[in-house]
Amino acid sequence: MGGSGEEWVDPGHFFNRNPADFTDPVQGALPDCHFISAMASLAWANPYAIAQRTRPIKDPDTFKRGDAVDMIQFYSGTGAAPDNIEVTELLPLIEPGNIYQYARGADPKETWPAVYEKAWVKWFTNDPGDEPDYSKVTGGDPIYDLVSLTGLNPTYKSTQGVSSNDIWQDVRSNCRGSWTFNPMAAWTYASAADAPTPINYGTAGLVAWHVYSILGWVYDQNQEYIVLRNPWGNSPGILNVDNGPWTAFEQIASEFVRTLNLPLNGVFALRADTFQQYYEGYGWVS
Repeated sequence: MGGSGEEWVDPGHFFNRNPADFTDPVQGALPDCHFISAMASLAWANPYAIAQRTRPIKDPDTFKRGDAVDMIQFYSGTGAAPDNIEVTELLPLIEPGNIYQYARGADPKETWPAVYEKAWVKWFTNDPGDEPDYSKVTGGDPIYDLVSLTGLNPTYKSTQGVSSNDIWQDVRSNCRGSWTFNPMAAWTYASAADAPTPINYGTAGLVAWHVYSILGWVYDQNQEYIVLRNPWGNSPGILNVDNGPWTAFEQIASEFVRTLNLPLNGVFALRADTFQQYYEGYGWVS
């Protein structure tokens, strides 16, 4: 890969807290917003699906160094047998300073997003080693990524030919309370010129040709909103958004309630009709 000053380093712990949190995955210098958003969506909907399966390094192993090997499972399709991908927790960081080039955790000492991305790059590029070539990564499909992470069945939806209420109801149908239980994602148009109505991504605070996690829904002052997360961990939308506390809940029990003061860490609530204008499609796995 050859980045200047690059070293393969183990900078922290797979988990600093358990289970995984949806705010953990932050996109780095790869065009893989699709995969980062898929990880965040899964960590939000089913955090215990993000698992660490570790074994010690053995004498016959070809791994050069490190204290342990993690095994991460990916699925080539719905119902497929898992591919067990083994990697160490050594990551390609820029020295000095252990600066992340690619995916990182919001807490830089928590490495599971970077280790998952490393294993996915190895699987995606069919690399047999422990130092996969990240430069081979291209854009992709977040719903397929969710299939690859879960082995579940995909559903794809277009924002055209339906009402904004239809889209909002689709989100609600994948939620318990206001919190998604099926992992969901959405993607914007390649450019504003590709949208069927006049839009401006810059003034909306949204990003063209980009994938966002869908986290749930809001109904406030007779307006329907869809809650989204930018995988950059910042840069929330600013047009027709609902700011303030969002209490996401799975059921009426305190242990399943979480309140976020929006916008927060790239999370924002976008009005459903604006979502329909700026997003080309969305989907989920179940």
